[in-house]
Amino acid sequence: MHTLLTRTVGVAVLAIVGATVGCGGERNTAESLPPSQRGPTISEIQNQATIEDVSKTVAFTVGDPDTPLEQLRLSALSSNPAVVATNSIIFEGVGAERKALIQPTLYAFGRTTITIRVSDGLGETNRSFQFVVSPVTEPPIFNSNAVWQKVEFSEPDGAANRSQPTGAQTNQTSAAAGSGR
Repeated sequence: MHTLLTRTVGVAVLAIVGATVGCGGERNTAESLPPSQRGPTISEIQNQATIEDVSKTVAFTVGDPDTPLEQLRLSALSSNPAVVATNSIIFEGVGAERKALIQPTLYAFGRTTITIRVSDGLGETNRSFQFVVSPVTEPPIFNSNAVWQKVEFSEPDGAANRSQPTGAQTNQTSAAAGSGR
């Protein structure tokens, strides 16, 4: 996996992906750059899984060679907001040790790619991982305290009334009229 580092200098943007080869054939990495040209870092994050309606806390570390850690800004993006909305990812922690609390959308399941971004104001680093929410099969719940209500309705155009004798119809009406205590 490569880390993308960007640094804006004047009007030019310097982007370094993984390792580069200089003019003299020497191999340079982001670590071999002077501190003023290195961007913030974020640790690897393994793919994560949870079950429907259950939040997950994901720990990671951040760093920056030339910016105080409390000045680093974190943000996140979910590729599938139907499973995890971007605003349902909340960051916790100070210093290098950080956590992302990820709350799936209620009653939703599926897969999304979550990208966590750390920025020092001049450069940023992104780390993406898969987040899978598995469905939960819940049995029906019987509530013995539930209030049951009988609902009656009639057929359109009086279809039910045409098939009944007139006397039966009168008895039902009388019984219904007498039960209103």
